[in-house]
Amino acid sequence: MKQCYEVNVYGPIRLTKRFSPLVIAAQGTIVFTGSISGLTPFPWSSIYGSTKAAIHQFANCLSLEMEPFNVRVLNVITGGVRTDIADKRPMPSGSVYLDSEEGRAMFAYRQKMAVNNLPMSPEKYAAAVVKKIENHNLLQVNYYNGSYSWIVPWALTLTPRWLFLAYLRKRFMLNGVWSALKARFVGGGDVLESKKLV
Repeated sequence: MKQCYEVNVYGPIRLTKRFSPLVIAAQGTIVFTGSISGLTPFPWSSIYGSTKAAIHQFANCLSLEMEPFNVRVLNVITGGVRTDIADKRPMPSGSVYLDSEEGRAMFAYRQKMAVNNLPMSPEKYAAAVVKKIENHNLLQVNYYNGSYSWIVPWALTLTPRWLFLAYLRKRFMLNGVWSALKARFVGGGDVLESKKLV
């Protein structure tokens, strides 16, 4: 948790503070790497997603604060890009989510999410971001780039939350896991006690 916040939130904020006088003098552009994980409740992405949500809000507030200096702020809300972003760490031992075959299959699928969704090539992604920086206007902050990045805000806006969550449960194979957990822990079943949830 600390490492993720240091890299994704505190680092960009510290760099912005340190270099903002130079950017103001150049009337330049400050660019952040956001993520659709900062908008979407992907399972097992609460820490990473919350860092991206934080940087989204930081960028949007900073854009307003930098407006009188003619400094542009761009937040690239990133979808799928073919990088090594996949989390290869195992779920903590003792997690109730790994106590069933459904849970283990679900977690294995979740770890491969980044490579299973037609990610954009890094070269194409970078070229589009550079072009956007060169043609960026002062009023736009959020820019969507990467596979499926433009779909997410529309889906979240136009779809009721219960329906969107139903899609996520099906997409990430959670229904079977939820049933196994409910059978075990709800209505007088096992007590969680000191077991780790995640």
